[in-house]
Amino acid sequence: MNPLLKGYNAIEILLLQSIQLAFYPEFVDPLAGKKESEKIQKEVKDFLKNNKCSIDKRNNRHIIQFLRQKSAKVNSFLSQLVRIDVKTNWEAFFELISLLRNIIAHHGMIVTLDVQNEINSRASDLFNRNFDIVSDGVGNQTLKFKDIHRFQSFIDYFNDFTLNTAKFIFDQPDLSFMDLQ
Repeated sequence: MNPLLKGYNAIEILLLQSIQLAFYPEFVDPLAGKKESEKIQKEVKDFLKNNKCSIDKRNNRHIIQFLRQKSAKVNSFLSQLVRIDVKTNWEAFFELISLLRNIIAHHGMIVTLDVQNEINSRASDLFNRNFDIVSDGVGNQTLKFKDIHRFQSFIDYFNDFTLNTAKFIFDQPDLSFMDLQ
């Protein structure tokens, strides 16, 4: 499986588990099964609906919106730039990796013009730093990493996003609460 797919899936699982533990501890771990995961998703949507927020499930935007509503620290973090030398913030990074996941999993690495425009409107600097879109010779535009070093750097963003989001969901100053060895 593609490392970007694995990374995105890991983030999605961590976010759902964190939501369950922080906000719905009486529920069963969403990893226990589809029914349990759907129950957390339903609670997220119900919360947004009850707070008169529009629910946009595309690219898991509703999860980010929920976390923004529930935590001022997550909200602040998502607005911060990924790095000081780019204009992309953490929310746009999550949107970018959601789009990349979709390209890889559902479109065989082919990037449509609409998706290119969406990427350019959200995270063009981060995308252009790490990826190329190349013609495959038959009229398709395909996604390609620039090089392995940039790929490793891009994966570091996954780690930064995931660990910081979890830290702020649980309102912790650092990661020691995870008791990682």
